Amino acid sequence: ERAFSQSSMLAVVCDEDQMPPGRAVVEMANHHGRSSYVICHAIHIMSTNFIFSARNVLTYGKKMREIIQRYCLQHHPIDRVPKVHEIGMPRLVRLKTLSAESVTRDVRLRLGVQAGRKLVLFVLGNMTLYPYFYLNYLCVQKQRCSVTVLRKLRSISEKRDDVHVVVKLKQGAKDTINSFADMWKVETGVAFSIVFQEDTTELIRASDLVCHAYSTVGYEAMLLGKPVVRFGMNDSFKNWEFVGTTAEVPVNWNITEEDMEKILLRLLLDEDVRAEQITKSREYLDTYHSREDLQVIERFMNLVIGTGKAGIA
Repeated sequence: ERAFSQSSMLAVVCDEDQMPPGRAVVEMANHHGRSSYVICHAIHIMSTNFIFSARNVLTYGKKMREIIQRYCLQHHPIDRVPKVHEIGMPRLVRLKTLSAESVTRDVRLRLGVQAGRKLVLFVLGNMTLYPYFYLNYLCVQKQRCSVTVLRKLRSISEKRDDVHVVVKLKQGAKDTINSFADMWKVETGVAFSIVFQEDTTELIRASDLVCHAYSTVGYEAMLLGKPVVRFGMNDSFKNWEFVGTTAEVPVNWNITEEDMEKILLRLLLDEDVRAEQITKSREYLDTYHSREDLQVIERFMNLVIGTGKAGIA
């Protein structure tokens, strides 16, 4: 309250406003007549995630902009329908400008990836058991999916001499490597790394294949021309943008380890299959994400500030 009443703040920008902290900041900005913006990453796993309190929603794709607009018009009071702006994803500027050769070399060296091994990245995010976590059934499903896939990937890495799996957890999570291994009954190995502090952007750039269970990391990997595997559960995630498209390779988390291995190896080692999938991803991005360029930050600043020159605190 003091920050809003005593400052010359022009606008508030939040990463999301579905969780209580972000919603409180946005509602306070609205109350004090400040402009409010929320960056929507299009991870819509529940219908309530469409209920925005911000006056403006910033998104990065044509399809999600249309979905959000349609939903808001149906479920918001007419005077609370936010404006939806398709600008691209501001935080991906570094991703688009990283040097592939030097980053790949450095990442492989740091992780001890042996020559001749393809690097498979599996992004888990935050697997810490927060007290409120189990109030969300879909999050429980996602965690079960992730742990099951994790153990299968660990087994695959043990018996192959041409694959190295890197599991990335959210930086700053409460777990340690040891506590994570104890909790989920999986250990690191010669070709199986579990990391917290590694830069996700660099890991994506250095990887040959990126796997996820509903994460924007898949989208980021597609932008860099990486084949992407999405491990899924059921149609509970029907609002995930890439469901029903060919941009990603959907894989049921309950398939056998042998079948999972075959799918991964085809995308890693069969150049024709690999090239075909990368082409499908690129065609999808060209159609629905044409604003994902190097002008995203300028577009963002011009929209929020108006001049593109003012500072952001």
